[in-house]
Amino acid sequence: GINAEYMGEDLQRMAEQNREDAMESTAENTLSVWKIKQQMGSFSIEEVRAAVEQVSKDHFKAVRHAAYLGVKKQSMLIALQTWEQEQEDEALAKKTGVRLADWKLPGSSKEFGDVDYQCVKLKLKHNKQDIANCREAIAGCHKRIAGCHETIADRDARISKLEALLDKMRNKVTDKDMVGYAARR
Repeated sequence: GINAEYMGEDLQRMAEQNREDAMESTAENTLSVWKIKQQMGSFSIEEVRAAVEQVSKDHFKAVRHAAYLGVKKQSMLIALQTWEQEQEDEALAKKTGVRLADWKLPGSSKEFGDVDYQCVKLKLKHNKQDIANCREAIAGCHKRIAGCHETIADRDARISKLEALLDKMRNKVTDKDMVGYAARR
């Protein structure tokens, strides 16, 4: 999907309208196919309900699997980064005789030597990696939040359409009641 955060309002409205139009068109086509199959005697509404239930279950499984893969990917990235940092620490220890975990920043610039420079350089590299990982995690959260906003907007639109349909149905019932009332008088 297109990240609505980076789109202008006009483009966002167009994208939402296109999505709604596509869903409506697809629903109309699906309904037409079902009705044709029913007329041919090879399809029933019970089969449609069962198919919808199966698709709902499959969708739920897919969403869970996607969430699982997201967690697995994050865990693997953290493990990889940790491993790489451990290897860099080993290389630093071989080169300087000091492990980053054991190193302390000297109290003055006069005490600062080549080993300290190597340790600071490696520590800054690790900090940059940590910041990049945090930014990536934040971006992922923003995407999930945007997806939730889309879902809420979709459901609000569906509710509005259903409420309008319900109002039409109520009006028809009221009109029929009024006609029936007038005929009884």
